[in-house]
Amino acid sequence: MVDLLCLTAVHPEVRWRSHRVFRKGERAQCETSTVPGEDADERRARALEGLTTLLDLRRRGLRAPIPMFPGASGKILERLRAGKAAPSSVELIAAGFQGWKPFHMPGDQGDDAVRYCFDASYEELASEPATAADPTARLHHGGSRLLAFSLALADGLCVLDHVLVPE
Repeated sequence: MVDLLCLTAVHPEVRWRSHRVFRKGERAQCETSTVPGEDADERRARALEGLTTLLDLRRRGLRAPIPMFPGASGKILERLRAGKAAPSSVELIAAGFQGWKPFHMPGDQGDDAVRYCFDASYEELASEPATAADPTARLHHGGSRLLAFSLALADGLCVLDHVLVPE
């Protein structure tokens, strides 16, 4: 997605597409992504916004540990991609728990770096309140700092552009 954002920022007149090929069960799947926008100016603006968000998350993570975990964030992104309507913050936190617990593979809970930086249960981390200094996204985090960071990642990757946010 970062490559797609960079290409779109430099040449927004081209409707770039990226294809993610992956295995789901015994079948191969292909997911196509684009940077949304009606015209070149909108696509460039959205690509630059996404890149800025991702760069901000990287800089924050270089300064101090942030509550954004690969497994949990991956499951949250998966849940966001699964439907057109925005799931509740409770549903997203529950989805993230699947990436926290090691079901048939390593999870965030067992990661040495996670245990070193965040000595708490998933429930404790998910209930840590968001602050005004935390990143923002198009979808509300429900007051959870963990969810604020995961949703900012989703926003930077343009996942939330395809999710209908309830009024």
